Amino acid sequence: MQSNSSSATTTEIKPIGSYLVEAGLLTQAHIDVALVDQAATGMRFGDILVLRGWIKEQTIEYLMKKIIVPEREATARKPLARSAIQQEMPKRSDIAKQKLLSACQENDFWIG
Repeated sequence: MQSNSSSATTTEIKPIGSYLVEAGLLTQAHIDVALVDQAATGMRFGDILVLRGWIKEQTIEYLMKKIIVPEREATARKPLARSAIQQEMPKRSDIAKQKLLSACQENDFWIG
């Protein structure tokens, strides 16, 4: 079953890997390999990154707690038109990237 993208309630959830690539912590090649692993094993994406030694568990936890979950909750509470969401995303993405980079540098949990 495919859904129409014309509905304002249909919003795309930004994947965890996108945040990590934007922050310069991983490459798209890392994401692609992890996605293949995920499809083959059914494991959680973040767990795969940690097991491969590409990211520390603390980095994933911080990213989820401080950036991704709050961003998704804010988007869910604020029903915006699709064009308004697209205009707002680069601003939130830049802020998220800055927060993640700062936290990783301060807490020394870059990559495995």
